[in-house]
Amino acid sequence: MKHSLVVGLLLLLIGLASAQGPGRVDLNFQQSPPKPEPDWVKIVDHGQYDARLKGYFAPEGLKIEIVADAPVIINPAGMTFDAEGNLYVIEWVEAVGANFPKSEIEITYKDGTKRKIIIMRKPVKDRIKMLAFNAKKGVYDSAKVVLEEELPSSILVHDGYLYASGQGTVRRYKKQPDGSWGKKEIIAQGFCGYHHHQVSGLTIGNDGWLYITSGDNDNYVEGSDGSRATVLRTGAIFRCRPDGSKMHTHSLGYRNPYRDVVFDAAYNMFHADNDNEDGSKWTGCRLMHIPEGVDFGWRLRPGTDCCVPDFLRSAVYGEAPGKVAPMLKTGRGSPAGLLIYNDTYLPPQYRGLLYYPDVFRKVVRAYAVQPRGATFEVTHEFEMLRSNDPLFRPCQAVLGPDGAMYIADWRTDSGGAGKLWGDGKHGRIYRITWKGTKEHPAIATRGLDSWAKIAKLTDADLLKTLEAENFSDRERARDDIVRRGPGLLSVLLKNRKEKPAFKPIATAATIHVLSHRVARQRDALVKILQEEDRKPLVARIAALGALQSFWNDAVKKACIDRLKDFSPDVRRLAADALALNCKKTDTDAHEALVAAANDDDLAVRRAIYVALGRINNPGAADVIVNGIQFEKNDDDYLHDGLARALEYTGKAGVTKLLALADSGSARDLERVLDVYPSLRSRSAAEQLPVLLKNYHVKPEQKVGLIRSYTYYQLDPPISVEPLVKFLDALPVVPDKKISAAQLNAVKLATLDVLATSGTIKADRLKTTLLAMLKTDDPKTRQALLQTIAEAKLTTALPILLDQLKNAAEDETRISLIRTLGALNERSTFGAVVPFIKAKDPTMRVEVLRALASIDYRPARKVAEGLLNDPDIDVQREAIVMLGQSIEGARVVGQRFLAKKLPRALLPEVSESLRRFASKGNPDVNDLLTRVVKGGLLVSLEPAELKRVSAMVKTQGDPLRGRRLYLNNKAVGCITCHRLEGVGGNVGPDLTRMWDTLSLEKVMESMLDPSKEIKEGYQSFIATTKGGLTYTGLKIAQNAKELILRDTTGKEVRIPAAELDEFVPSKKSLMPDDVVRHLSFKEFIDLVAFLRDRKAQEELRGMVLTAWAIGPFDGDLAKPQALEKNPDPTGVVISQDKQRMTWRALQADVADKGFDLRGVLGREPGSAYVLAYVHSPKAQPAKLLVRSAENVKLSLNGKNVELKEGNAPVALQKGWNVLLLRVNNAAGAPFVAARIVGAEGVRVSLQKD
Repeated sequence: MKHSLVVGLLLLLIGLASAQGPGRVDLNFQQSPPKPEPDWVKIVDHGQYDARLKGYFAPEGLKIEIVADAPVIINPAGMTFDAEGNLYVIEWVEAVGANFPKSEIEITYKDGTKRKIIIMRKPVKDRIKMLAFNAKKGVYDSAKVVLEEELPSSILVHDGYLYASGQGTVRRYKKQPDGSWGKKEIIAQGFCGYHHHQVSGLTIGNDGWLYITSGDNDNYVEGSDGSRATVLRTGAIFRCRPDGSKMHTHSLGYRNPYRDVVFDAAYNMFHADNDNEDGSKWTGCRLMHIPEGVDFGWRLRPGTDCCVPDFLRSAVYGEAPGKVAPMLKTGRGSPAGLLIYNDTYLPPQYRGLLYYPDVFRKVVRAYAVQPRGATFEVTHEFEMLRSNDPLFRPCQAVLGPDGAMYIADWRTDSGGAGKLWGDGKHGRIYRITWKGTKEHPAIATRGLDSWAKIAKLTDADLLKTLEAENFSDRERARDDIVRRGPGLLSVLLKNRKEKPAFKPIATAATIHVLSHRVARQRDALVKILQEEDRKPLVARIAALGALQSFWNDAVKKACIDRLKDFSPDVRRLAADALALNCKKTDTDAHEALVAAANDDDLAVRRAIYVALGRINNPGAADVIVNGIQFEKNDDDYLHDGLARALEYTGKAGVTKLLALADSGSARDLERVLDVYPSLRSRSAAEQLPVLLKNYHVKPEQKVGLIRSYTYYQLDPPISVEPLVKFLDALPVVPDKKISAAQLNAVKLATLDVLATSGTIKADRLKTTLLAMLKTDDPKTRQALLQTIAEAKLTTALPILLDQLKNAAEDETRISLIRTLGALNERSTFGAVVPFIKAKDPTMRVEVLRALASIDYRPARKVAEGLLNDPDIDVQREAIVMLGQSIEGARVVGQRFLAKKLPRALLPEVSESLRRFASKGNPDVNDLLTRVVKGGLLVSLEPAELKRVSAMVKTQGDPLRGRRLYLNNKAVGCITCHRLEGVGGNVGPDLTRMWDTLSLEKVMESMLDPSKEIKEGYQSFIATTKGGLTYTGLKIAQNAKELILRDTTGKEVRIPAAELDEFVPSKKSLMPDDVVRHLSFKEFIDLVAFLRDRKAQEELRGMVLTAWAIGPFDGDLAKPQALEKNPDPTGVVISQDKQRMTWRALQADVADKGFDLRGVLGREPGSAYVLAYVHSPKAQPAKLLVRSAENVKLSLNGKNVELKEGNAPVALQKGWNVLLLRVNNAAGAPFVAARIVGAEGVRVSLQKD
């Protein structure tokens, strides 16, 4: 990965994206600003109605009942109702000691090829239960196991089959005459099978197709008829017939779209996507509207199985070509699908909302949406049900046949991620109905047999039921119409063909009668669809859905006619029906769609273009390219639809698009350059060199096109040989057509893409790269160094060593040393080792890391010397490095016992020893015992937890705890974890843990971190053939190397040839003794902080990281040139002609803030401190500054007066530049800064 190029690449791509609003948000906000709560919402504690529900909060008027409880159900993981009103529940069975039971299954495709899929395999089977309802008691008081399954994620009962998903397949079981379920039939295979990201959601659409959701590992999917759909490095929604045939991709770009998609009354699709817990822009779940073909941007890093973003290729909020923005970021969480309630047994204000059960946040939220162009936007939100009960974990919401809403409660004191079963003790299902308020009287529910009654209706009454008020009744009637007609006919015909014994039943006469019945039903449905003035819209939509199972020329004609319907929903669905059911190149449909292509409704227009592409008549490419050329609306979703439509036309569409680029019009070329980077098909990749050769494409535009090569993730991979030829054809020196800067940018982009694909091998490419390394531009040099490291280009060593010898700035030296470390050449050890004496501790850490990579044995001696280093971070790095060998671990343990290491380093010391503790190393065991002796001991026994919890509430000081948390010299929390945007990314993000974890769970996570390990944070142990042992998170693994991330956040690269053993660890990467060195009072304060919302949220405005530069003149009244436009990536020339560079500093909040002594030195002078403040809106704020020195303050280039350390400031929307100038007149150059009184501010080192 080229991490150094990510920021620049994103800026480039944002410039290529269209100008619509959603792509213009701060990507690192975990949660969008809240939408207003509806005026009618009045939240009450429902414990006043049922003591068991004390602490359960929901709107007044709702009635919440516990209708199923343990032991009838234990930790329900999913549920569904069948058409007869029976409730089925998934139970994931406890398998003690089997955490992360990673395994593989091998599947065989129809063509005989095989593929292995990573799954999680438990030693026990899970259960699917059918619950029995006791009408007298009004509860489900018994259950029976109807199936044993292997880790099913979701279940669906449809048309006499029970469907289950998980472990790489979708399978179904046919209901037998005795009520049991028959043999397993796999209808689709090859999905992602890993952990909670496995294939999950199962939904039947109005069109009669099955929609399947799957997570982000590679999906090589095959349907029952051999149809294929391949989506790499991202999650997807797939679509097929209910028997698994005609499989294809519907949409992609999800991390983990867990559970079922949902449809509103007009069959717009919605879903939620789970987030990553690394504190990056990918932290924060997303709520999305999903038209066909969209890509929401998630990409998994190559070489990894789960949970590591590919920042080069991904986009979280539409900030890159071909990726669209979701409606909303909903914050950290674990959404388990959605429910849209569209029946009539709750008041109107509850209908049409998106209900969002969040396992992690312990809440069911409700979102109101409305159309916005070709997509939707959220207008209001509220918490429909939340609880402070630590066991409350809502994992699914469904509609019951009685009109009530049912919510499954997994009921475990755990956020869920990483768990394949619950606590084995609890479980609930709630029923939510309307008992009434003064404004809205009570609404009685109906019987659980209500859907079953629909199945008994006559054909005529079924047609009338399509007009029913209740959405669920219309769906049941639609399904029964299909089942009685084309469904039954297709079964008879299939059995007559395949089963000779069945022919007496499926006689020609029987088939003839049934065919007439089908024709009558078809005619009746067409009539309903056509009666715009006489039939309700909902009935016509249901009829249109049913008709897709009756498809013939008459139905096609009816759909064509509806392209002129008064309702945009009918027009959109008619276009979708034509796209899904017409034969390729159908002329009638094509001509009708062309005539309707300028529809006023943007969602309809998008659907029409997609339909044109799917049908792919020979004239489709011309029409779609014309749409690209002349479309005036800047709606992102509409333009995305045009791009997807073009992809469906294959090579013909790309050829037409390239012809548009040659039209001679600058505007036409601009349109082509907007669209082309968003394409993802092989046809587009193969024709990309044609566009690169276009005379009118500017060099800076070519950079974007070149980088788009990385977006084509196909199997087999695309060839980058055309890029090699393109590079060869570039001029050697600048000319009139291309400047030196442009030429370098084009070459750099090309080399970077080639390095990413592993193809920098030819001597001519190496020569070009080395020649560019002589650049004076620091940004270009940094990118080149990353490319050299990625390509393992050892021929660069002489130049690198020469540059290191002559480098004037520490930043340059650090970059060169990192690159030398990545190249692993022992001959460079001597050139690097002198820099271990650098004054900057950051430099010493980087030098030690490089030396350890170059040659571990001599580096160990260097590390032993650094155990006496005055900086604790350097000591910590030395301990971690020494702990990779048993000899080094012994040295560390002995130094600690001799009290020659700080007590705060106990976690790292004990972890080094614990790695080698075994029967074969009794001396190490003894060292470990003596090292941990006398540390903090807090039991996890319930009585002790209760006692300590009480003390946290009465004696804990959150502010003292915050100072401790932020002090990396005392604890390592901030090094590994991010909280409210502050800290590292080794462990899970801790933002909002006050909301998601009980006090007891917080203590457990510190005292016994291995008891529950979150998904994506399992540690691994790698042993090399040289006897070194590394522990870390698996970041990536391929044929060349293994990449781990250790406890310091460093990525350790182990060549595959040197790897002896690689196994998962049962221990968390977080050391067992992480708090053992604390006093009991410190522990109490730390827990108090981790449970305190206010103390945590105040971190948002603290300036904890900043750039600093100096020294300058000590007179603050004399301005320096850099004040006009401070740039931390540039070099500043001082008045005495010295070159100075900015350095990143970390504030010591527990002490005096930023220590500027290393910047200023001992002579009188001043230094600048620079940080960027993001504000979601223009708003007033107050800046608090603390320093014993004189301070000059400016915001966005304007001086601001400080009075007694306070300054009122006006933050502009977006990024604000905060610049402090501090002198050392008093001999104490420290400064601390904090922004208060503003909502949603975030302080950063860069405008990311």
